[in-house]
Amino acid sequence: MNRKITMAAIGILLMFVPGPALQAQSGRPSNMSKAAANDTLFMERQLNFSFNFISEITKGDFGKNIFVSPLSAMLALAMTYNGASGETRAAMEKVLAFEGLDRAATNKSIQDLTSSMKDSDPTVQLSIANSIWARAGLKFRQDFFVLVEKTYDAELRPLIDAPAINNWVSEKTNDKIKEIVQGVKPDDIMFLINAIYFKGMWKYKFDRANTAERDFYLLNKGSKKIPMMSQEGEFQYYEDGDFQGIRLPYGNDRLAMYIFLPSGDTDFRAFVNDLSAEKWQDWLSRLYMREGEIVLPRFKLEYEKNLNDILKLMGMAVAFDPDKADFSAMYNISSEERVFISEVLQKTFVEVNEEGTEAAAVTSVRLKMTSAYGDESQKFQMVVDRPFFCAIRDDRTGAILFTGIIVNPE
Repeated sequence: MNRKITMAAIGILLMFVPGPALQAQSGRPSNMSKAAANDTLFMERQLNFSFNFISEITKGDFGKNIFVSPLSAMLALAMTYNGASGETRAAMEKVLAFEGLDRAATNKSIQDLTSSMKDSDPTVQLSIANSIWARAGLKFRQDFFVLVEKTYDAELRPLIDAPAINNWVSEKTNDKIKEIVQGVKPDDIMFLINAIYFKGMWKYKFDRANTAERDFYLLNKGSKKIPMMSQEGEFQYYEDGDFQGIRLPYGNDRLAMYIFLPSGDTDFRAFVNDLSAEKWQDWLSRLYMREGEIVLPRFKLEYEKNLNDILKLMGMAVAFDPDKADFSAMYNISSEERVFISEVLQKTFVEVNEEGTEAAAVTSVRLKMTSAYGDESQKFQMVVDRPFFCAIRDDRTGAILFTGIIVNPE
C-alpha cells in the first residue's frame, strides 16, 4: 500500500468530519441552549461513528488504497434509519452512534449540519444531495417521505430503472461517479442515495515547477518513482517521534486537508489500527503555526466498497435479515411481506494536484421485499389472447397520456 497516499486519503475523508473551528469540545457551557447542546453531542457521536467506520474498513482492506466518506454513509443510513422500528431501529442507532438521542433532535442536527456546509466558502464547491427512489403502487408510509424530504432535502423519484438513478448520481458528482446501481430487480422496492461533491483550490497552491519525480517507499520495502509536489510556507503543523501532522487549507480556510504521516520506523498497521476519535481530537489540538516545507504526492484514485459486512460487524446485522428486519416506520408491512436492506454500497473518487483537490462520494442503500413478486427464478408466460386494457404513462410525473381497452385488435 502506498503509505503517503493512504494517509492523504484519510486526511481528505476526515475533511468531512468537523475541523478545529467546528469541533465539539468536551466541556459544554452551562448556558448553552438545548438545541446547541444537542448539536454538540451529535457531532461528538458522529466523530465516533466516523472512526469506527474507518477502523472496520481498514481491517478488511489493509494493504490497499482506501478512500471513503463517513458523512455520505451516515446520511444514506440516517435516511433509512427513519424508516426503522423496534430491534432494527435500536441496532441502527448503535451503529450510527445515535443511542440515547431523540430522533427528532437527531434529524434536526443533521439538517443543521448539512445546511451549515452549503455555501460555506464561495471559493470551494461543496454539494450534498439526497434522493429516494421508490417503486410505485406499494404501501409506503407517506409520513416517512414527508420527513426525509423536509429534513434531508431528499428528492423523491419513481423507481423505474438503473439509468435514471445513475444519471442523477453522475449529475450530482460532476460526472466523477457515473454508476452506483447496475440494475433494478423485481424485488427491489427502494434506493436511498446520498451524493457528495467537493472541489477546493488550495489556499496556497503548489507551483508545478517544483513538482519532481521522487522515490516513494512502499509497505513491501520496495520503492517507485512518482510525481511529488512541494512548497514552503507557514502551516499548522505538529511532530513527535511517532508522526508528523499538517493542515493544508482550501479557499477561504474553512475547509482543509489534514495529513498525518507516521515515522519511518513506526509500524504502519499499528498506526492505522490506533486511529480513534480521541486521537484525532488530541492531534488537532497540538497543531500550531510553523514555517517549513511540505512534499506531497500528486495522485488520483477511485474506490468502491460493499458495506454489508462492515455494517453487520458494527452491529447492524438485523437490518439485513429478511426474517427480522423491521422497517414498519417506512412501509405498512403485512405477514406476507418483509422489507430489509439487501445492499449498502459506496463509491468514491479523489484527485489531488498542484491546484487543489476534487473528491466525490456516493452511498446507496438498496431495500428489497420478500414475497412481493414471487420467485424470480420461475419463468412466466403471458398470452394476450383476449380483451385487455393498456396505458401509456409519464413515470416522472405519474401522468397517464393514453389508455385503451382493446377488445378487437385490427
